[in-house]
Amino acid sequence: MYGTFDRVQKLTFRTSIKQPFEIHSVYLSNIHDIKTNLPLPDKLWSVIPTFNHLTSLSVSLSEGDTSFNLQTLLDQAPHLYTLMIEDENLSALRVVSRLTSVSIRQLVFIPCLLPDTHFFDDADCAVFARSPLARQCEVLEIHIRSRASVMNLIHTMTNLRAMTIYVRDDDDMESSPIKHLRRNFLTRKTNSMRDGLNSLWRKLSIQKRKLGTMKNTTENDAKSSYNTEPESIEWLQNNAQRRCWISCSSGWTGDFYVKCWID
Repeated sequence: MYGTFDRVQKLTFRTSIKQPFEIHSVYLSNIHDIKTNLPLPDKLWSVIPTFNHLTSLSVSLSEGDTSFNLQTLLDQAPHLYTLMIEDENLSALRVVSRLTSVSIRQLVFIPCLLPDTHFFDDADCAVFARSPLARQCEVLEIHIRSRASVMNLIHTMTNLRAMTIYVRDDDDMESSPIKHLRRNFLTRKTNSMRDGLNSLWRKLSIQKRKLGTMKNTTENDAKSSYNTEPESIEWLQNNAQRRCWISCSSGWTGDFYVKCWID
């Protein structure tokens, strides 16, 4: 005998060989949000009879190809908008490049918070940008090694309207705009900067709006930030070939992240 729980909208669980999926005798028929790791347990389909209400899916990848039944779920989720993938070994882009969905418009790649956190290189980004999900993606959050990848993503992903890019500031990327950004943003002591640092690596609430309003700062700080940021990321504005409003912040261990709103 099964019980139906229509008010349950979010399901979070992790499975392993030692901890299998152990939900029995229930139907969760109104699930909007799932957070789990791959591979998906076969019993999930007996607990959730329909994925028609699913709008957000967050999955964690581990070593090996564990995504074999992820496509099955995507095929049954016609209203899924957001796919978030946490990755330990740089396989996320390869996994996503093989997937299709009629409804996904937001892709979020979440790196593990480790000292040797991996960033996607140009080759990874080039393959991803040509994939079905990337072509229809409108909102993207990704961690990359090279600013050249930013240009490739903006040029190739024609439906993209907003993106958050975490950029690895390697030694071979020490061009003057990046040095300028690090010098200005690592030393600035404003509330907005502290908020940016605290929220780094989290899912950001992205809105399509013009840069120019900075909360919890003085008027002088706001003017200073507005005037210096375009200079700091002149490489992006000059090469994007699409009109962008851009915001920059310094981040973890000297990296920085860029938020773009694209016409």
